[in-house]
Amino acid sequence: MTETINLAIVDDQELVRAGLVSILADEDDINIVADAASARELLEHPRLRDVDVALVDCRMPDIDGIRLIDILRKRGLKARCIALTAFDEDENLVGSIKAGAYGHLLKDADAEEIIGTVHRVYRGERVLGTAESGRLMDLISREGEPSQPVKAAGGVDVADDFDRTDRQIIDMIVAGLTNREIADHLCLSLGTVRNRVSSIFDKTGVRNRTELAMTSRRS
Repeated sequence: MTETINLAIVDDQELVRAGLVSILADEDDINIVADAASARELLEHPRLRDVDVALVDCRMPDIDGIRLIDILRKRGLKARCIALTAFDEDENLVGSIKAGAYGHLLKDADAEEIIGTVHRVYRGERVLGTAESGRLMDLISREGEPSQPVKAAGGVDVADDFDRTDRQIIDMIVAGLTNREIADHLCLSLGTVRNRVSSIFDKTGVRNRTELAMTSRRS
């Protein structure tokens, strides 16, 4: 007898959820038990403990998907998560894997890949597409490479004071992104980004984003 996979879909975009439901609902061995518009909605769902596999959007306004995956793992729930992203972003790929995701899918994946990934994750496999696997290997191979130095306003090298996320935030500030855009790109809360930006300003001795951009370009 074929086992039934209890599936949850979590995405704040109604059209995305509807598209996933239309792809998966016709599968005889997949039962969609939760169709949630937010992480909190899933966490409060009466059938949460029944979920075998969860498709989780990385970018959501209340609790981002990477944090949700981590919460589900830490609660000891049986749900195996597949991270959903709209873009090929290294931070989402690495972050979701570190949080405990079993798989990673782009939202524009075809129906066959989505269905196949759900089945494989249910069986306990770790699933990355060919492109994601290549990117992950590239990231691992680059992990030990030295970063470009970042100078304080007075010319002091403070690169060692910054972790990888700080350096990404600096790059995005230099590129002209707002705090909200940085938060969305890195799947961080807006408050976290604001705190990190403030800390970066303190460490470099700059007063604003323009000075930081000028300092970074000179380094």
